[in-house]
Amino acid sequence: MERTRARLTIGELRQACNILLTEAERLYGADFDLADAEYDYYWNLQLDAIFDLTEKDQDSRIDCGQISDDAAEIAALLRRDDLIALWHDLEHAVGLLRLLAYMDLPGGVQNPVFPDAPSGGPHSDGALHAGRPGPSPMARRQLRSD
Repeated sequence: MERTRARLTIGELRQACNILLTEAERLYGADFDLADAEYDYYWNLQLDAIFDLTEKDQDSRIDCGQISDDAAEIAALLRRDDLIALWHDLEHAVGLLRLLAYMDLPGGVQNPVFPDAPSGGPHSDGALHAGRPGPSPMARRQLRSD
């Protein structure tokens, strides 16, 4: 398998996350009330296994993540001022980001966090993959200037 060279700065990744989270907030609101969410657990491949594509049998490396635990850990991170366990805290952030991605899946997935919201996000018809834009150019400029 040929490797593609990719370069991305932490600043660019932060900027992309700001754009994506601003769009999620616009679509779904600023608050996550996870107490009534239909889904709390999700499948997870252990972090030390996710980049090992040579291992054919990963069944023993599959475990469960928990959205409510992810939210509690991120809330605790915001209260801490002494220790950041980057690998651990990022794993919990990823769980919540995957929930946002799940909520915006094409095909009308029922939104587990906002059950009254329309199924799927604005790209649920595949608009993003059809080349139609997501956030407006003005919104992107605004985020880049922050």
